[in-house]
Amino acid sequence: ARLNPPRKGVVSGMVKGNVKTQWVSLEDVGAVGALICMNPSSYKGKTITLVGEDISGNEMAEQLGKLRKEKFSYSVGWFMRIFMSYAAGAIYEERVTFQEQHGGFNGDLQSASEIAKSFPDCFKRTYILNFERFCDRYNMVEATLPAASGFGMMVLYFLGFLGAAIAAAANLLPSEIWEDIKKRWAFYIFALLFGLSILNKIMSFFKR
Repeated sequence: ARLNPPRKGVVSGMVKGNVKTQWVSLEDVGAVGALICMNPSSYKGKTITLVGEDISGNEMAEQLGKLRKEKFSYSVGWFMRIFMSYAAGAIYEERVTFQEQHGGFNGDLQSASEIAKSFPDCFKRTYILNFERFCDRYNMVEATLPAASGFGMMVLYFLGFLGAAIAAAANLLPSEIWEDIKKRWAFYIFALLFGLSILNKIMSFFKR
């Protein structure tokens, strides 16, 4: 699963808030990789499962709220979720359907905790990062979070941006390029969504 950076009062994700998903920090993946490279004979032929925590979106919001002493709620990114289900089915199956309908991954949390006891000294810790430790390590407890933009405003920005882009493309681009855009519409809409996300981050900065 992928953790979206929290915003003021909001933790967001692709799956429903009551669905537990298994997480692991990339930092821990690197530590285990270094450990294996330093002791290849000890891990030859072995399968290693890495899980930092089994936690739902609602639980993340509750934990972050306690850490920051603020009220947090979990929000499903419905717009991106619906769009992805039509335009990027494989990613939707991995990030949503697999988690909600099939229970997601089922790794052993204890296994990663045991391996962490042998982490190389350069990592300066012998434990796996769970959500609470992750928030503390990456300054999510004390840092000023970006403002949460309303769903309706984001949709309005997107529709306006999309309409302007389509109108400009239809009138200014050569016909062969316009035909290519119509054939590969999903790619170009994803590009527009990326531009919209950048715009949203800039606006959030000025709302602080």
